[in-house]
Amino acid sequence: MITPVQADAALWSSRVLLRYAYKPPAPARLVTADVLDGYLDALDPERLVFTQADAGAIDSHRARLRALWEEASRGAPFAIQERFLDRLALLTAFAGETLRAFVATSGKERYRRVRSTPPRPASEQEQRTLWRQRLIDEVLTLRLAGMREADIVTTLERRYSTRLAEAKARTQADVFELYMNAYARSFDPDARYFPAAGARATSTQQDGASIGVTLFASGAPVEVLALTPGGAAARSGQLQPGERIVGVSRADGSMADVLGWSSRDLLDALRGAPGSTVVLETLPAGTRLDAARKRVSLVRALPGEAGQAPRGRIETVTKGNASYRVGIVEVPGMFEDAASRNAGIKDYASTSREAASLLQGFREAKVDAVLLDLRGNGGGSLMESVKFLRLFLPKGLAALQGSGKGELTSEFVPEGTPAWSGQLGVLVDRGTAAGAELVAGALQDRGRAPVLGEASGGRSSVQTLIPLDRFAPGLGELSITVSQLYRIDGSSFEGRGLAPDIAIPGAAEAGAGEVRTHPFPGTPLQVPAAPKEGAAAAMLPSVSAQHRARMAADGRYQKLVDGQARALALRSGGEVSLDEAERRREGDILPAYAARALQLEEAVRVMADTTAPAAGLAGDAGKADNRTGTQAARP
Repeated sequence: MITPVQADAALWSSRVLLRYAYKPPAPARLVTADVLDGYLDALDPERLVFTQADAGAIDSHRARLRALWEEASRGAPFAIQERFLDRLALLTAFAGETLRAFVATSGKERYRRVRSTPPRPASEQEQRTLWRQRLIDEVLTLRLAGMREADIVTTLERRYSTRLAEAKARTQADVFELYMNAYARSFDPDARYFPAAGARATSTQQDGASIGVTLFASGAPVEVLALTPGGAAARSGQLQPGERIVGVSRADGSMADVLGWSSRDLLDALRGAPGSTVVLETLPAGTRLDAARKRVSLVRALPGEAGQAPRGRIETVTKGNASYRVGIVEVPGMFEDAASRNAGIKDYASTSREAASLLQGFREAKVDAVLLDLRGNGGGSLMESVKFLRLFLPKGLAALQGSGKGELTSEFVPEGTPAWSGQLGVLVDRGTAAGAELVAGALQDRGRAPVLGEASGGRSSVQTLIPLDRFAPGLGELSITVSQLYRIDGSSFEGRGLAPDIAIPGAAEAGAGEVRTHPFPGTPLQVPAAPKEGAAAAMLPSVSAQHRARMAADGRYQKLVDGQARALALRSGGEVSLDEAERRREGDILPAYAARALQLEEAVRVMADTTAPAAGLAGDAGKADNRTGTQAARP
């Protein structure tokens, strides 16, 4: 049963969402999940615990979940949670029995790992078949990762019992927060509810501190893909890309076995109170699971200036008798210290200010080209994204912003002298979103820079945070969408991302990742055509030809392409083989950290191609380039 304060939080959230949540202009229509469907998916995201019969029996709560503040509705989320726990306990027992029996790993069966969209099992028999297939998949994953046979069953039994224990440990406040997020997202797919400080010991508000890592999960265990510049892990010097995390300390000091966890679940476990310590157990890149483990102790820190500040370095590429220097600016987020700015502090920190200093260093070092590395940059301050563009554009349109009332606002680059006017490129991946997509899209649309890498994340919504405490104490906060960003030609990148001018595959994650099943409509706006002012498009045919020649001649790139194709097939509903021999044949792909490094390496080579004399481009197309050195740029 929810408390009176929680009932008020639900009621005021409903009023705020009805009045202020973004609604796309006609004729576009926003499609969202019903509250009940969203809540069931929050409890059972893989759709393996509830059958269709369960969902049918639960359907009687549908109307109640739309008005939880009413007295008769207040127990509905908890009744569904109890049914979930009963079903999960039975299925966990079934998993244990199946593991202790012989688990065949040969045959023609295939298993669909990403199960966020298929129907729930039609019967208990189909459900148990799916659980058995998932167990086979997990056994094969651990076996192919090098785990000893004697440890596989023990590891999986512990994994399933831990999942059940964690579900049982959910508090009343945890269940309410799950419900509130499902309710908010029935209006707005990007909305989020934050409980009041102190309402839940593990709330995002209190435990937003992290160690500054990007994780990757294509099997077991989760791999460290990259370290956030200036983050706790990078500053410690104890953790390196490619290491695999197999254990994380719990609050009581014991070590949790995290083999088989998703990257999202592991990131949640790594978060904690600022200044608190988390201990990791890791394995070196490329070693078997029975290799000696290393213990790493890190102090969590809130994301801020240190973790968001750009970092720069210079790479040298040799082509024939000539050398070309490429300055790389790694931009983790679009950050601005608004509190210091509002307090009148002159030298407040921001992404654009830090990047301007790096670019000055590149000019003094006489680099030939600059590459903006926006991989994993999920955006941040919209104002800062526009200011960042001023470093590369003298003025002009950056993006369009449409409100739910049909009002259109033009975001313009402030007029001024760019900090860098030379050759420029932008590297993006699936983690590039929102304000970072605005930056990459504007540079691409204005003809200022080619976009390299993979299709970006495709998130164009602009959020604002509304404190519900203004209505009554202890209600928490609600983050809602208030507008949507569009490219300068009126097209939308929502749900589809930016298409790169030169495709360079990266780490191929075969897991579910964070899939937005209900993005906002991508209906284009009717606006005048925007001319391309830069010369980036003119060099693309020649540069693309050189890139394709390198890809064809280097076996590492072929592994990248194959890995991406498999991952895309799995994310699109494809199935993985449950035959061990077939899985071993498929397993020859580059490790994630190596794929990410190779993606950057090729992007640097592409930028060197853009600076090479036009007469020499075709002749160098089939020759290997040599990166001869790395130099840190001045901070």
